[in-house]
Amino acid sequence: MHPNIQFTMEVSKKEIPFLDVLVKLKRDPSNSTRLNVSTDIYHKPTDTFNYFPFDSCAPNHIPRNIPYNLARRIALIVSNRVVRDVRLEELRPRLLAQKYPLELINDSIRKAKTYNREELLNTKKKEKDTDNIPLVLDYNPTIKDPSLKIKDTFKNLELLDKISNGQINMPNMIVARRQPPSLLRQLSLSIFRDHDIKIDHNQPKYTKCDSNKCIFCTIVISDDSYTTKNGTVLTRNQAMSCKSMDLLYVLICNNCKEEYVGETGVAINERTNLHRSQIITEEYRNLKVSKHIHRCGNNEFQIFPFHKCYKQCHIYREEMESHYRSIIEPKLH
Repeated sequence: MHPNIQFTMEVSKKEIPFLDVLVKLKRDPSNSTRLNVSTDIYHKPTDTFNYFPFDSCAPNHIPRNIPYNLARRIALIVSNRVVRDVRLEELRPRLLAQKYPLELINDSIRKAKTYNREELLNTKKKEKDTDNIPLVLDYNPTIKDPSLKIKDTFKNLELLDKISNGQINMPNMIVARRQPPSLLRQLSLSIFRDHDIKIDHNQPKYTKCDSNKCIFCTIVISDDSYTTKNGTVLTRNQAMSCKSMDLLYVLICNNCKEEYVGETGVAINERTNLHRSQIITEEYRNLKVSKHIHRCGNNEFQIFPFHKCYKQCHIYREEMESHYRSIIEPKLH
């Protein structure tokens, strides 16, 4: 993907890290032929211990639970009690640096020291309560629990008597708060796009891949423009390949040249493979375009990707798809 991304492999007969666990192998003092396995907590050399600050904008229970969960994690991972106590003491200054109250830290460490590690390793899983209804909202400290307003609405609708008599079951709502979208998240992409095909992004052309197995590159209309059946001229707005994502495309029946306008958030070749599967397989042939191309086009079609969206957003793609459908007036919808 990128020349600066490199992978390393560590080999050792004494200790090796696995995720956040450092696994150590030592000889038993009482029996030199026997090896014992112990575990310690592992931190990367680059770890800055920049834990969530206590004074951050978040529900109160989140920062107050962090010291306890970090201390409990140490008690779970570290197998030697002496080493465990050392790791718990190392935790205190790291949390103080993030403005956590000393009393809260001490209480969390005290609880962690009372735990039996065997019980932590064999924690029983709680059965899921299917009667609960999760209500997920962006966190805002000025907004109170919305489930209370919903219950008040029930009361105002004079349904309280029916609820108390069991005629109506009042749902148990669990309010979950998520982090609101930040500017960094809006400007960042977590995936690579068009990374494995060299294309010239300064020219709005279609670049075919070098693979002989790529069916998409054999059916794609690689011209820079395409004239639809109603005379609309579509011009490709950016450079594209079979790996391009967030596209609008026109799918054309090979026989009658009737058209279908679609959008895709995945790679265009993957979306085309799905179209082909829906056309060929009878049990998946539910869309009008699939039935038409099977019957009229003998399962053969062409495709012209023409508009690459400037952001990764399905709502925007659907709006653009609706816009071009109103202009092109395709018959296969």
